[in-house]
Amino acid sequence: MAEIDIQKLYKMAGKKAPELAFQIFDLEHSLSHNWEVETFFENSSIKPALRKKVFDMLYPKPSALFKKLVYLLIDQDLMNEMPELSEKFAAVVSKKARVDFAELRVSAMPDPSLVEKVKKTFGRGIKAKVIIDPELIGGFFLKFLDGRTFDGSLKGKLERLRSEIMA
Repeated sequence: MAEIDIQKLYKMAGKKAPELAFQIFDLEHSLSHNWEVETFFENSSIKPALRKKVFDMLYPKPSALFKKLVYLLIDQDLMNEMPELSEKFAAVVSKKARVDFAELRVSAMPDPSLVEKVKKTFGRGIKAKVIIDPELIGGFFLKFLDGRTFDGSLKGKLERLRSEIMA
């Protein structure tokens, strides 16, 4: 991603870099898990003003820097660079601010204490996007942006048990 200087973006964000990284991570996750939204934002035949208006509806109270960044990506037709931007910026923030970014999948809306326990158990600060995934049956599945995973779900336990029995 030559168009966006990640180090400069980190400096601009200052102490709010973890918040910005999480906002970018959240948008990238939304785009990668919703084909229609991704196609809309990456479609250069749709006027930038309309894409910005839809962004404003989806994110009614973004940080000023996040909004400027997304508007720049829309204006420059670079929304397809969001996965790379998210990964690289999160890596810089993770290293410099000692924060990890993750998806926390749970079978039902978790009690806030569960989220806090998971954050404490896995060390340094975690910014987690909570996703409801009923297929987990119970427990949770944690996937870090760097690829590390922890499967504490009932579904995972049952699959491991099945593998052991079948072996």
